Amino acid sequence: MVSVPDEGTTFSIYLPVAITSVTPRSQEYLRESSDILSPSVGTETILIVENENDIREIMRSLLEEAGHSIYEAENGVDALECLKDHADHVQLVISDLYHAQDDGQYIY
Repeated sequence: MVSVPDEGTTFSIYLPVAITSVTPRSQEYLRESSDILSPSVGTETILIVENENDIREIMRSLLEEAGHSIYEAENGVDALECLKDHADHVQLVISDLYHAQDDGQYIY
């Protein structure tokens, strides 16, 4: 991970190269265990706190596609207002730490 203030963060993920090809036997195993390997459907309600609309929309789209219910807030003040109204429903908050209007730590 490399993080540079005012520029962002880069995560590099290195995966091993597959040395063998997929055999008919391994294909059969994958088909039989597909219900184990497929991701489960999310049911949690998540609050996304992000001041950049494009990033917030992408996060919302991906999480809704995975089955989650989503609330959105553009900054810490809006997040606190949302939590006042929906605290019983929100199970996870994903927040940018730096917002244009406030310090993201405000909501902690």
